[in-house]
Amino acid sequence: MPHDSDEKSYVIESYIVAGFGAVISNYPADQVRNMNKRRDFLEIFSEEFGRDLPELALDLALDLMADLQLVDLNDDEFVGTYITTQKTAFLSRFKEIAQYLHGSPIAIVAKAGRPWIEEVFANEMFWDRVQERLSDQQSDESREIEENFEIPASDRTVSLVHNSAERIEIEQGLNEISDTLRTSNEVAEVLGDDRERISAEVEGVKAVLKSERVRLGYIRDSVLKVLGELSKKLKDNAIQLVVDRLLILFEKILDHYL
Repeated sequence: MPHDSDEKSYVIESYIVAGFGAVISNYPADQVRNMNKRRDFLEIFSEEFGRDLPELALDLALDLMADLQLVDLNDDEFVGTYITTQKTAFLSRFKEIAQYLHGSPIAIVAKAGRPWIEEVFANEMFWDRVQERLSDQQSDESREIEENFEIPASDRTVSLVHNSAERIEIEQGLNEISDTLRTSNEVAEVLGDDRERISAEVEGVKAVLKSERVRLGYIRDSVLKVLGELSKKLKDNAIQLVVDRLLILFEKILDHYL
């Protein structure tokens, strides 16, 4: 479970996610379950807040909700994006996120409620920031498309959102592995002379992942290599569960981009 964090950074779509959280908290469970299409979210936002939400802004908000495990997104070539939302699970996760993202709009809405987010959406400066965010996103996507034609897949970089559930789980897992390597006599006995080297490699991974963007080749050639070695050598050790979970998360990142 995520612990308290000093991370207070957030993106502009966090406000939109907070707005949907305020709405969903007052919706009947069956109505929330029926929020399955992008147009459902667009219509709800317009009805509840009196503003038309740009589609790209919704897409960014939905991606963030998926990263935070508030909703599930399923893409189909015939029906487009199908969204799975359940009120109890959404609100439970929403409250959990609010506990460790203290400076985020999600945390503020959890405490102050809907009137606060309505005031945000009534401010034209907020919508100016939305347009800036969309312009930046479109520029990033155009640049990434150009780069992808020129740069080998292994040299491409990806962004790991600092306040996403996966990013937090990765950081916590690496810290737990690092502590175990340093303090566990059982692990020291199993790894022998390799413990110091592996500890240094794990610290290196932690240092690289502090940056906003990470090379796919580094994940494939360095991160998966050291985690894979630990998984093989620490079978039946409690920390192996953490190692294997991180392997799954990083493999999903590679599968998504390669």
